[in-house]
Amino acid sequence: MGKYNINLVRFKYILSFIIIFVLMVTTGIQAESDYRYRRDLDALAREFYSTGNIEEIKAELDLREEKMSGKIDLDYNIEMAELELFRAEIAEILGNDQAENHLENALEFAEKAFELEDDALTNRLIAESYIHLFNYKSAFFAIRNGNRALGYLERALELAPDDLLAKFLEGNYLLNAPSIGGGDPDKGREVLLEITEEEHPVFNFIIYNILEKEAKAAEIYPDSPWLDLNSQ
Repeated sequence: MGKYNINLVRFKYILSFIIIFVLMVTTGIQAESDYRYRRDLDALAREFYSTGNIEEIKAELDLREEKMSGKIDLDYNIEMAELELFRAEIAEILGNDQAENHLENALEFAEKAFELEDDALTNRLIAESYIHLFNYKSAFFAIRNGNRALGYLERALELAPDDLLAKFLEGNYLLNAPSIGGGDPDKGREVLLEITEEEHPVFNFIIYNILEKEAKAAEIYPDSPWLDLNSQ
């Protein structure tokens, strides 16, 4: 093989490597975004909001926790944070006073996960834990941690701009926060309605309830016991 052909082969090899590397980086960034509701808990969330099968879902969450004994630290802390956030979500809807404890647990697991890896998911988990804890803690807690929570949320959206749960947190925060804290109800509604375009049943059901569009929520889960979440 001549020198020219050898160089051409090397060039093609290098070019192929560059293309593969760029694709890996690009798809890696895109993979940060998630269109599910609570990732691996998506199916359980659909069941909860459509049927209200509370005891069976709680039992399934407990079973999943038992099965996580072999997980490595990062996976364990991420999945436990998600489990505790979902438990808190269920407790909040039921008016159960255990919600705050679950949120505190979620924050602890999320911070441990963040120490191991700073990515869109760990940032979102911390932000979500803080934002929900503001409903239970003192005004001083909210003032002290408000900017911190927003910082984590902004980082999550920077890394995964299409992640539906991160966008949902953003929209809900804008809708409900005071203007001095960055609230903007019109922008919040806009962000939430953009999420409904993805037609995920759980997101849409919750969002239509938040925006007091109960009839549209009923079209998604007509037999749900949670059709008026604002009154829960």
